[in-house]
Amino acid sequence: MNWIWRGIIAFLVIFIIVLTVKPSIFEQSPAAQRFEGELYIGGLLPLTNVPAEKEVFFTELRNSALLAVEEINNDGGIDNKRLVLLLEDTECDCGKAVNSALNLIEKYEVPAIIAAQYKDEINSLAAITDQKRKILFSVTDFDPDVQLLEHNLLFKNSMINNRTMSRLVGILKNQLNITEVAFLFEAQEYPEKFKEEIKKEMEDSIMILAEEGFQASDTDFSAPLAKIQSKNPEAIVLLGQTPETVRILLQQIKDKRMNQLIITNNVILKLIDSAGNEAENVFFIDASKDVSDDFLESYEKRFGEELENRFLSSCMYDSLHLLKDSIEETIEFPYDMSEYLKQLENYEGASGKISIRRNGDIMHDICLNQVKSNKIYLIG
Repeated sequence: MNWIWRGIIAFLVIFIIVLTVKPSIFEQSPAAQRFEGELYIGGLLPLTNVPAEKEVFFTELRNSALLAVEEINNDGGIDNKRLVLLLEDTECDCGKAVNSALNLIEKYEVPAIIAAQYKDEINSLAAITDQKRKILFSVTDFDPDVQLLEHNLLFKNSMINNRTMSRLVGILKNQLNITEVAFLFEAQEYPEKFKEEIKKEMEDSIMILAEEGFQASDTDFSAPLAKIQSKNPEAIVLLGQTPETVRILLQQIKDKRMNQLIITNNVILKLIDSAGNEAENVFFIDASKDVSDDFLESYEKRFGEELENRFLSSCMYDSLHLLKDSIEETIEFPYDMSEYLKQLENYEGASGKISIRRNGDIMHDICLNQVKSNKIYLIG
């Protein structure tokens, strides 16, 4: 037998031995099998150690996420892969949230994470997802501190931008017929930024007669209110961040029998149903929160009860659909996804029309409401 045949026989013998002794070499590893045909997205929610008043809220966010996943998979998944949402319980703990995010990124290589957390956790999470090059969706309300965060791959609900402020000024001019205002603002970064953005849009259309600041710790507002009274504006734009301070301020405005219209931000929502009537007749700016009936009906049909926290639940639902679209429309994670998201205009979501700015702000239409007898009425 010549050397060629000897070589062939030797190769076949080795091949048979390998097949017999080490069959796993030619099989997918357990890790590869786990990911085969599936696409993983991370989810961070506090589901235990939650304050009693927040239990329904976080349960509804979780349910809304599950509803979105079910609908996406029933419609063929993402690029013909089954979407799997890996929910981690963060237990209302920042350290736990960070560790959970790292676990999702390192173990499952998720391209994106959706998080419903508090401000400190979002900042810490965004630093990690930026470093690890992962998308982070923050499903929080218009929290002042979260709105001010700036991270390359962070997407968050926001109201402070030129489009929404332009709409607000239009409402003040055209529906309330306001031509003169005074600003009364809490000396913190969020109210001050809110004020500056409104002022930009008021140029040449609404006259600003006074600007008076106050501290969160203040309890006597006689001096700034006296200055505003002396200017006699048609309306006071009150921008606060600390509910109790705003409550005291509103009470002192009423005590002084000041007859100006009061327009504030949605900090007022925390004063409705309180023992006093400080919020009575106050106008406030908020997202329109025009949640789709289809989403509400689907939720009730799936979970057997009506939604209480409609807007943020719809934002959670929308986040998964936005991620689905961004993955299907792009090639590279995460920057192609990020670029796709940042050029969206008037996206029709369950939470209404959505546009996303270059800084990751998810913009919703705004509206003006008024409080009467502890009820909220839409003005425009």
